[in-house]
Amino acid sequence: LPKRCTGGVVNFVVLWNGTVVLCSDFRTCEKMHLCHISEFNENWGSEKHKAIVEGVDPSKCPRCSFFMHDRIVDEFVYGDVSNQFFI
Repeated sequence: LPKRCTGGVVNFVVLWNGTVVLCSDFRTCEKMHLCHISEFNENWGSEKHKAIVEGVDPSKCPRCSFFMHDRIVDEFVYGDVSNQFFI
């Protein structure tokens, strides 16, 4: 399993009511709701956004559409010493 969730950093879903959700797999989970789409620019990349993503425990996700993406980021970006200068 990946050590961290990266799906909520590169992906989001907008629900029918304008709610921006950071995980397409957990779109009904309130803790993944970032804001209303009208407040997107103020919230994307904010401390709230970071807190939501950092609060995700990949070992507790029953399925993840971004599993392979997260694994690649873990192994080849964060795990590769030559990339540590860029992170």
